[in-house]
Amino acid sequence: MAISGLGAGTIDVSSFVSQLMEVERGPVNKLTKKSANYETKLSVLGTLKSTIAGFQTAVKGLKDTGSFQSFSTTSSDTSALTSKAGATASPGNYSVNISRLAQSQQLVATGQLSSTTAIGSGASTTLSFDFGTIAGGTLNAGTYSGASFTSNGNGVQTVTIDATNNTLEGIRDAVNSAKIGVTASIINDGGSTPYRLAFSSTASGENNSISIAVDGDAALSSLLSHDPAGTQNLAE
Repeated sequence: MAISGLGAGTIDVSSFVSQLMEVERGPVNKLTKKSANYETKLSVLGTLKSTIAGFQTAVKGLKDTGSFQSFSTTSSDTSALTSKAGATASPGNYSVNISRLAQSQQLVATGQLSSTTAIGSGASTTLSFDFGTIAGGTLNAGTYSGASFTSNGNGVQTVTIDATNNTLEGIRDAVNSAKIGVTASIINDGGSTPYRLAFSSTASGENNSISIAVDGDAALSSLLSHDPAGTQNLAE
């Protein structure tokens, strides 16, 4: 809308009002631009802070030498030898010479005239096999003196002998059938009482030596009871 008057030109009211509003909006527009500028700066600062935090985390990881220092070993025969490298290990190739292998303990009882003749009365008798370590003392002619026996804690294994199997062959078969970690066999040494019952631990190593307690028939006890730290009726 235009307004005209005496001595004056025509005024465009709409344009005039728009110009006044534009002037009034000037400070608001400046504040809006400043606000947008601040928001941009805050966004940049946030990104920078996140980047610095990630960098600090990476730097902290450098303190742990294990994260970038690797120690490893390789065995040419892992079935015979395994190894592990410590933090102070020196690089190189190493040879291991095995001069002696761990063996299974073998015990043999006194000789009998026959492998099929009954021993004792046939009363129910329990053979208790324990496995452990023999320490100290001396070994002379197959028996220990002054030694101690410590069980390895794997548990005592038992076999029952009675009138149905109280011969050397019967005892051998009963022990082998029980699968208790002991193998039994009969040896003929060619002597006057040639048949000797032998026990062998199926596991090798010093902590698998055999101790045998016999509860029941006295004849079987005299033949088979064996305490490495006490009475030994079998010989190693």
